[in-house]
Amino acid sequence: MVSRVVLLGEPALYIDGRSVKFPVKALVAAAYLATDAGGFQATRARIAELLWDATRTDSLNGNLRQLLLRVREAQARIGCEVLTEVDGRIRLATDGIEIDVLELEESPARPLSTETLRHLCGSELLTGVEMEGDVGRQWLSSARNKIRDKLLETLLERAEGEATPAERRNLRDAAVSLIEADPYRETAYRVLIRILADEHQFSQVREVFARCRSRLREELGIEPDETTLELVRSIFRQGRSGQAGPAVPASVRAHPPLEPHGSSSAILLPRVAVMPPELAPSAGEAGHVATALLEDVTLGLCSARSVSMVAPHTCQRLAQESVDTIAQLGIDYSVESRLVRFGETASLQVKLVDAASRTIIWAERYGVDALDAHGSYRDLSARIGTSVIETVERTELDKLLPEHDGSAYCLFLKGRFHLRQMDLPSIRKARKCFKAATKESPVYASAIAGIARTYHLEWLLLARGDASCLEQAGEYARQAAELSPTEVHALRELGLWNQFSGRFEASLQAFDEAELVSPHYADLLADHADALVHASEPELALRKIHQATALNPLCPDDYRWIEGGANFLLGNYREAIEALQRMRERGPAYRLMAASSAMAGDMEASRQYARKARAIHPDFRVEDWLAVLPLRDPRQRDHYEEGLRRAGFK
Repeated sequence: MVSRVVLLGEPALYIDGRSVKFPVKALVAAAYLATDAGGFQATRARIAELLWDATRTDSLNGNLRQLLLRVREAQARIGCEVLTEVDGRIRLATDGIEIDVLELEESPARPLSTETLRHLCGSELLTGVEMEGDVGRQWLSSARNKIRDKLLETLLERAEGEATPAERRNLRDAAVSLIEADPYRETAYRVLIRILADEHQFSQVREVFARCRSRLREELGIEPDETTLELVRSIFRQGRSGQAGPAVPASVRAHPPLEPHGSSSAILLPRVAVMPPELAPSAGEAGHVATALLEDVTLGLCSARSVSMVAPHTCQRLAQESVDTIAQLGIDYSVESRLVRFGETASLQVKLVDAASRTIIWAERYGVDALDAHGSYRDLSARIGTSVIETVERTELDKLLPEHDGSAYCLFLKGRFHLRQMDLPSIRKARKCFKAATKESPVYASAIAGIARTYHLEWLLLARGDASCLEQAGEYARQAAELSPTEVHALRELGLWNQFSGRFEASLQAFDEAELVSPHYADLLADHADALVHASEPELALRKIHQATALNPLCPDDYRWIEGGANFLLGNYREAIEALQRMRERGPAYRLMAASSAMAGDMEASRQYARKARAIHPDFRVEDWLAVLPLRDPRQRDHYEEGLRRAGFK
């Protein structure tokens, strides 16, 4: 018989892999004895004041007697000892029983695997437990911090050592989980930055550092500490990324405004020139590949709606002029590259430069020797293009927001900025900005697609109860797609509208077309995965959402929700619960967590989740929910209904 006490996550006792009924307060006592008590034992008085409100001294002893009686009855029933009492002291039985928090104390004889470390980092001590008194609350907060410190210490040691690709993925996921649990802990950001740098994911290094700095500045009013800054500087100094510099505002542009689709209202877009690569005479075949690659990047960027591309012929001529000529022609950014050889290998160093100040905004190095397959060539071209677009948009937003610019482009970026927060006030602010952008330019397809996005999100936040929101989303999505059939945001919204309207084939077709335009757009891949879930193709959905998460490791909650839904339909109930538990705001997921637990046979956990779900939506009815939930395969609808019914929903 294998007995296991789970304290990281929802507390539970498992016998041979099956959850058994055991008093939750006894498991809380076990957590204290495992983490803070010397010799895994403590006095009755200490346990009593920890578990109940210590100010109510008249009931402490009685409460503890009742608990210990229930513990003895439960242990006799299941044939396993977790807690014992000897000479007035309560002890944790550590022999013959597995306790997950004790696995943190690894030894040479029992090293902690990276997979176990990933799992532990994704779980919080006593998830869902609320302590009754100040003594218990203070202990639980302190214990959670100590465990995170221990996990970070172990994670940092592993990140600095040798690891296989699979082990590094586990370490990366573990660091992401710790950041999600405590987004102000810089050490976790440093671990993730180190891992990403070792994987040569330098654009993600910049993104993670920017997110860390932004959160500390905006929410705590502090700057990253010197250790974090020095780590990032060292990565840049080693030549693995470009030296970033401050954006230089350009309040006046030298070039005339661009007229989208013949509009009389101008959208002032930043101009980007992709320069031919700098080649040595000995470049050989690698030089031809690099030149063709940069031309392909230019062609790919021509489909973007947030930049204006300079024609390749002009770029060829500019390569023979001085760098000052670039800015004089009203070009805002130049993509410059150089082919470098190290023995038998060649790499292409690419950088994005602010034309006016000659500041390097972004830089990356790519190997070109392995580009013999068409797929790898196209993949690298798309990666470079996506990085250029994302960096230009972020830089332009930094320039424009403080100036209160009223141009259509600035209003569009402001709308995108507000959509970072998934609440009704932010969504409606975003809609106001997008609509203002369309007043400046009535045929601005990206802004029209943004309006559709806000209606979709509002419909979802209102529990799909306002049909007019979905109708408005569809109307604006169709408008945007008609104006620009290759506009990725328009195709994305069209895919969502068809999905929620039950037109599954049309939805998947729209997402397929959008992915051809932007194959490395993480949020698009996540929405595509969601569409595949509703189209009853959960295996494809799971692969797609893992692809999205790899591109966006600090992903929002909806990624985890989609992963949980796909796993549920596949019958992977434990995996579904694990994904949903990683959501920062779990309120929307309690129903699915209850259904997953019920289908897995863990009825106690199912009842707990169902109770939390009813507290949020007391009027929930299974029939009403299924009536607005599009699922193509009736058997999967029945599967979901069975889970909800087993969980006790009416």
